[in-house]
This record gives sequence, C-alpha cells and structure tokens, in this order.
Amino acid sequence: MRLILFICLALFISNSFAQRITVLTEELPPYQYKDELGDATGYGVALMKAILEQANINANISVVPWARGYNQALKRKNVVLFSMVRTPEREDLFKWIGEVDQLHYFLYKLSARKDLSAKSIEEARNYRIGVTRVSFEHDTLVNLGFSRLTTGIKYAQLIDMLNANRFDFLFASQGPLEEVLKETGYAVDSVETDLHFEEIDQKLYIALSKKSDEALAIKLRNAYQTVASKGIKSQLKLHWLGKNSP
Repeated sequence: MRLILFICLALFISNSFAQRITVLTEELPPYQYKDELGDATGYGVALMKAILEQANINANISVVPWARGYNQALKRKNVVLFSMVRTPEREDLFKWIGEVDQLHYFLYKLSARKDLSAKSIEEARNYRIGVTRVSFEHDTLVNLGFSRLTTGIKYAQLIDMLNANRFDFLFASQGPLEEVLKETGYAVDSVETDLHFEEIDQKLYIALSKKSDEALAIKLRNAYQTVASKGIKSQLKLHWLGKNSP
C-alpha cells in the first residue's frame, strides 16, 4: 500500500511540474534556434530535452527574445532559462542546474578592414562597438568602461549593422556568431577576430528561476547529472558541436 501511495505521489508531482514549468531559450545557434518549421532545435535544446525526459517532465521549449525570457525568469516561478552565462552578479538570482558549454569572446571586424585593429582593451575603448542588448556581453563592456556602444536585439541584426558601417567592431562569442553568419548568407570569412577577451571567457548554464520549488530544482539537477554520467551529454555535444569534451 505504501508503495502504491509513493508511486501515485511521484506521478502527481511529475504531472504538477509538467503543468507549471515554463522552458525558455533564445536564438543562439548552434546551441538553440528555430528550424524550418519554427520548432526549437540545436545542442542546448537537445540537452534540455534529454534532461526533461530523464526527469519525466513534459514541457515545451519556447524560443523568445533574450530580454523577455530573462525578465520572466527573474519574476516568475518554475521558469527554466538556457543557455545563460553564469556571472557573479547573477549567482544569487537563479537556481543553477548544469553547464551547457564554454564561450570564447572576441572583437570581430570586417575582413576587408585591414586598416582597423585593437591591440588591447584600452585601445578598443576608442572604437564604436556593436553588442547585443540586455546581455552578458553588454554588461561586460559597460563594466570595462566602454561607452561608444550600439546595441541590437540579436547577432543577425548586428552583422547587418557591421556591414553597414554602423560601428567598427562587433563583440560576440565565437561559435554562435559563426553559425549566424552561415544562416544569414554571409561568408564566415567575411569577418575576422581581432581581439580575444580571454579573461572573460564564460560558461553557459541551464538556470531555474529563484522563486521555483526547490523540489523541481533537485529533480532537474539529478536528471542533468544522470544525462551527463550516462554519456548522453557528450554524445549530443559531439553530434551538434563536433566536440569530444564532456
């Protein structure tokens, strides 16, 4: 009888989470983006789906503008948001589930601009920089004393603006930018890296809103650990990113 009651309770909790959990992400290929049918896909999405399956949680993954998703995760309970850079400023604002991947940040310029180069962060402050709004990248540049900033909603818009000479450099993470270049029809070699901000390379994470039920956080963390320990995460990373690292 106790076993039956336990099973019923577990099913009730799982179904409860399925009804209340919201899973949000942004356009950031190859980690997450919309396919031809408008469905969420990419490495981060595949990893999130594996975690949800392991946790026995049935929830849709919605691709929304970053600012909207971030705002919902700050204000509402039981909201999962990925893939998010884990910074000291954000540490206490969310419950952290698990790591997705690591990002490397560069200043990019048009390859044709052979006259343009920044040898240091101090020198780069003199140039016009394009960056995504309400983002880790924007906050980082502001904190480093950059003031000549032009913001855009996403990388695709910023690439167009770079080609239109709206600014000199685009500040972006390497893998996602190269994927967006391919998707928007620009040649990958139409831009090139100029300055690596090596000291601020960051890891992407899956996060849960701070107001969420702790039982849900534990359930998702356990599911993440199982997906990682079984090698599923490594397999997905190899398939989507061509990486062998865990």
